[in-house]
Amino acid sequence: MVILFGGWVLLRALNPDLLKFQTIQPPSVKLATTTPPTVTTTTATGATLSEQDARNLLTSNGISVNAQPPQTTLVGIQQSTLSTIVSLKNSCGGCQVQITGGTESGHAAGTCSHSSGNKVDLA
Repeated sequence: MVILFGGWVLLRALNPDLLKFQTIQPPSVKLATTTPPTVTTTTATGATLSEQDARNLLTSNGISVNAQPPQTTLVGIQQSTLSTIVSLKNSCGGCQVQITGGTESGHAAGTCSHSSGNKVDLA
């Protein structure tokens, strides 16, 4: 009891608000409305975009790509992957989002990988 009371006195001395229990309400997420990009192909996992359409979509949503092809490529990226990145950008407030790795060669192959357009590297 002495330890609990001592902790309470210490918290009250430091900041009385620490002793108030308040509900935490996360901010609401609003999705950006943009003109849908041109879909170039459809694969078993979904619609993919061309390099230029993917970059246009990202730029219009304030997301940058660290380099031009061949260093960082987006050709064949899944539309759902880009939608998720845009949602992330919109939900984080004023944070900066940059793609540092996309569908370029050198990433692992597989159904849910970079080369299939399902993953990107972010900074």
